[in-house]
Amino acid sequence: MRTERTQQPGHPLADESAAVRAFQLDSTGLRCILGSLEADLLEAVWHLTPGPETAAAGWTTIGAVCAHLGPSAKYKTVQTVMNRMVEKGLLLRRQDARAHTYRAGMTHDALVMRVTHAVVSSLVREFGAVAVDQLVSTLHAVSPEHIAELDALAAAPSPGVSSQTGPSDTPHALPPVPYRDA
Repeated sequence: MRTERTQQPGHPLADESAAVRAFQLDSTGLRCILGSLEADLLEAVWHLTPGPETAAAGWTTIGAVCAHLGPSAKYKTVQTVMNRMVEKGLLLRRQDARAHTYRAGMTHDALVMRVTHAVVSSLVREFGAVAVDQLVSTLHAVSPEHIAELDALAAAPSPGVSSQTGPSDTPHALPPVPYRDA
Protein backbone atom coordinates (compact mmCIF):
# COMPACT_ATOMS: atom_id res chain seq x y z
CA MET A 1 0.00 0.00 0.00
CA ARG A 2 1.34 3.40 -0.92
CA THR A 3 0.38 6.66 0.73
CA GLU A 4 1.66 10.10 -0.17
CA ARG A 5 1.98 13.13 2.05
CA THR A 6 2.04 16.33 0.08
CA GLN A 7 2.03 19.98 0.98
CA GLN A 8 -1.30 21.32 2.14
CA PRO A 9 -2.55 24.85 1.28
CA GLY A 10 -1.97 26.03 4.87
CA HIS A 11 1.56 24.67 4.87
CA PRO A 12 4.34 27.16 5.74
CA LEU A 13 5.87 27.18 2.26
CA ALA A 14 2.46 27.67 0.67
CA ASP A 15 2.79 31.24 1.99
CA GLU A 16 5.92 32.68 0.41
CA SER A 17 6.60 35.04 3.31
CA ALA A 18 7.06 32.02 5.58
CA ALA A 19 9.70 30.50 3.30
CA VAL A 20 12.49 32.37 5.07
CA ARG A 21 12.80 32.34 8.83
CA ALA A 22 16.41 33.54 8.98
CA PHE A 23 19.01 34.75 6.53
CA GLN A 24 22.66 34.05 7.30
CA LEU A 25 24.67 36.83 5.66
CA ASP A 26 27.99 35.03 6.20
CA SER A 27 26.87 31.88 4.37
CA THR A 28 26.58 31.05 0.69
CA GLY A 29 24.00 29.32 -1.49
CA LEU A 30 21.20 27.46 0.25
CA ARG A 31 23.11 27.69 3.51
CA CYS A 32 21.96 31.33 3.71
CA ILE A 33 18.43 30.10 4.42
CA LEU A 34 18.80 26.47 5.49
CA GLY A 35 21.04 24.71 7.93
CA SER A 36 24.11 23.08 6.46
CA LEU A 37 22.71 19.55 6.72
CA GLU A 38 19.31 20.59 5.32
CA ALA A 39 21.06 22.21 2.35
CA ASP A 40 23.18 19.08 1.77
CA LEU A 41 20.10 16.84 1.97
CA LEU A 42 18.04 18.96 -0.40
CA GLU A 43 20.90 19.12 -2.89
CA ALA A 44 21.30 15.32 -2.62
CA VAL A 45 17.58 14.76 -3.26
CA TRP A 46 17.68 17.08 -6.29
CA HIS A 47 20.72 15.18 -7.59
CA LEU A 48 19.13 11.77 -7.03
CA THR A 49 15.74 12.74 -8.54
CA PRO A 50 16.53 15.02 -11.49
CA GLY A 51 13.96 16.57 -13.79
CA PRO A 52 10.18 16.58 -13.83
CA GLU A 53 8.96 13.21 -12.71
CA THR A 54 5.94 11.02 -13.17
CA ALA A 55 4.05 9.79 -10.14
CA ALA A 56 5.89 6.45 -10.32
CA ALA A 57 9.41 7.82 -10.71
CA GLY A 58 11.63 10.41 -9.10
CA TRP A 59 11.57 9.27 -5.50
CA THR A 60 14.58 8.38 -3.38
CA THR A 61 15.24 6.73 -0.04
CA ILE A 62 17.09 7.80 3.08
CA GLY A 63 19.64 5.07 2.36
CA ALA A 64 20.32 6.46 -1.12
CA VAL A 65 20.72 9.98 0.29
CA CYS A 66 23.14 8.68 2.96
CA ALA A 67 25.14 6.82 0.32
CA HIS A 68 25.28 10.00 -1.79
CA LEU A 69 26.52 12.06 1.17
CA GLY A 70 29.21 9.54 2.09
CA PRO A 71 30.31 7.61 5.17
CA SER A 72 29.93 10.55 7.57
CA ALA A 73 26.14 10.60 7.04
CA LYS A 74 24.32 8.97 9.95
CA TYR A 75 21.07 7.28 8.90
CA LYS A 76 18.98 8.28 11.95
CA THR A 77 20.13 11.91 11.78
CA VAL A 78 19.37 12.09 8.05
CA GLN A 79 15.97 10.47 8.67
CA THR A 80 15.07 12.96 11.41
CA VAL A 81 16.13 16.01 9.39
CA MET A 82 14.42 14.80 6.20
CA ASN A 83 11.17 14.25 8.10
CA ARG A 84 11.40 17.79 9.50
CA MET A 85 11.98 19.01 5.94
CA VAL A 86 8.70 17.30 4.97
CA GLU A 87 6.97 19.32 7.70
CA LYS A 88 8.51 22.50 6.25
CA GLY A 89 7.39 21.62 2.70
CA LEU A 90 10.94 21.28 1.38
CA LEU A 91 10.48 17.55 0.76
CA LEU A 92 7.53 15.34 -0.08
CA ARG A 93 7.27 11.87 1.46
CA ARG A 94 5.29 8.79 0.59
CA GLN A 95 5.20 5.29 1.95
CA ASP A 96 6.00 2.42 -0.39
CA ALA A 97 5.35 -0.90 1.35
CA ARG A 98 7.48 -0.59 4.51
CA ALA A 99 9.81 2.22 3.42
CA HIS A 100 9.37 5.95 3.00
CA THR A 101 10.55 7.58 -0.19
CA TYR A 102 11.20 11.28 -0.71
CA ARG A 103 11.50 13.91 -3.38
CA ALA A 104 11.89 17.67 -3.40
CA GLY A 105 8.84 19.81 -2.78
CA MET A 106 10.04 22.25 -5.45
CA THR A 107 12.88 22.77 -7.87
CA HIS A 108 16.01 24.72 -6.98
CA ASP A 109 14.90 27.62 -9.19
CA ALA A 110 11.43 27.73 -7.61
CA LEU A 111 12.94 27.77 -4.11
CA VAL A 112 15.39 30.53 -5.03
CA MET A 113 12.58 32.58 -6.59
CA ARG A 114 10.35 32.13 -3.57
CA VAL A 115 13.12 33.00 -1.10
CA THR A 116 14.41 36.05 -2.94
CA HIS A 117 10.86 37.35 -3.35
CA ALA A 118 10.20 36.89 0.38
CA VAL A 119 13.47 38.58 1.40
CA VAL A 120 13.10 41.57 -0.94
CA SER A 121 9.40 42.00 -0.12
CA SER A 122 10.14 41.95 3.59
CA LEU A 123 12.98 44.47 3.26
CA VAL A 124 10.85 46.87 1.22
CA ARG A 125 7.83 46.44 3.52
CA GLU A 126 9.87 47.01 6.69
CA PHE A 127 12.39 49.62 5.52
CA GLY A 128 10.70 51.27 2.52
CA ALA A 129 12.76 53.82 0.60
CA VAL A 130 16.00 52.90 2.38
CA ALA A 131 15.68 49.31 1.17
CA VAL A 132 14.84 50.42 -2.38
CA ASP A 133 17.82 52.82 -2.40
CA GLN A 134 20.12 50.04 -1.22
CA LEU A 135 18.79 47.62 -3.84
CA VAL A 136 19.41 50.15 -6.62
CA SER A 137 22.85 51.00 -5.21
CA THR A 138 23.73 47.32 -5.10
CA LEU A 139 22.54 46.82 -8.68
CA HIS A 140 24.77 49.68 -9.84
CA ALA A 141 27.74 48.15 -8.03
CA VAL A 142 27.13 44.68 -9.44
CA SER A 143 26.42 45.18 -13.12
CA PRO A 144 24.95 47.63 -15.63
CA GLU A 145 23.10 44.67 -17.15
CA HIS A 146 21.11 44.32 -13.92
CA ILE A 147 20.03 47.97 -14.17
CA ALA A 148 18.89 47.36 -17.75
CA GLU A 149 16.88 44.34 -16.55
CA LEU A 150 15.34 46.42 -13.78
CA ASP A 151 14.44 49.20 -16.24
CA ALA A 152 12.81 46.66 -18.57
CA LEU A 153 10.83 45.13 -15.72
CA ALA A 154 9.74 48.56 -14.47
CA ALA A 155 8.53 49.52 -17.97
CA ALA A 156 6.56 46.28 -18.46
CA PRO A 157 2.89 46.19 -17.44
CA SER A 158 2.52 44.77 -13.95
CA PRO A 159 0.22 41.76 -13.48
CA GLY A 160 -0.99 43.43 -10.26
CA VAL A 161 -2.20 46.59 -12.03
CA SER A 162 -5.68 47.03 -13.41
CA SER A 163 -6.71 50.04 -15.46
CA GLN A 164 -9.71 50.49 -13.15
CA THR A 165 -8.37 49.73 -9.70
CA GLY A 166 -4.72 50.78 -9.69
CA PRO A 167 -1.84 48.80 -8.18
CA SER A 168 -2.59 45.65 -6.30
CA ASP A 169 -1.58 45.23 -2.65
CA THR A 170 -0.41 41.72 -3.41
CA PRO A 171 3.04 40.94 -4.84
CA HIS A 172 3.46 39.60 -8.34
CA ALA A 173 2.32 36.01 -8.51
CA LEU A 174 5.02 33.40 -8.31
CA PRO A 175 5.08 30.70 -10.96
CA PRO A 176 3.60 27.34 -10.07
CA VAL A 177 5.93 25.23 -7.98
CA PRO A 178 6.91 22.00 -9.77
CA TYR A 179 6.70 18.56 -8.15
CA ARG A 180 3.49 19.26 -6.24
CA ASP A 181 1.12 16.33 -6.14
CA ALA A 182 -2.56 17.17 -6.25
